[in-house]
Amino acid sequence: MLTSSIIYCSRYVDLLKGDFWQLAFDALAALRPDSPLGLTEIRGGQVVVNVHTYETRPETGCAWESHARTIDLQYMIVGSEWIGYSPVEVLGEPINYQLDRDRYDYSPYSAKTRIYLCAGCWALFFPEDAHQPKIAARENASVLKAVVKIDCSLLTDRSL
Repeated sequence: MLTSSIIYCSRYVDLLKGDFWQLAFDALAALRPDSPLGLTEIRGGQVVVNVHTYETRPETGCAWESHARTIDLQYMIVGSEWIGYSPVEVLGEPINYQLDRDRYDYSPYSAKTRIYLCAGCWALFFPEDAHQPKIAARENASVLKAVVKIDCSLLTDRSL
């Protein structure tokens, strides 16, 4: 798991191997509060940007998740939220797997680690990183967020 501001993404592109990271961060840097909602495929669908909006809520109403085949690069465009973080092994066995969403669901857990995601900031979650998004920062509020789904197969492609 990594987290930072979009203004420092060039530091991380050099650290992370593969040209798809630059594509993902460039897509995020281009987003504005008036960006249209919906999905945009990059690189033949191996990188997908989902711009969406939702209401944050109390922690008890937020689900834990992780993914088997994709990496989440979450970016806050407007608003803020807390995201719970835990290594997946701490949460135990998943209670469900949604194949169509590549999403493992977990039983409720009180996170010891939280990430504050405010406008202009991002968090990167690998398959071993369980996360609990949508937690209200102060009170329930509407946010505009982008989640870039990156196919894990790109990590093993040595030609990148």
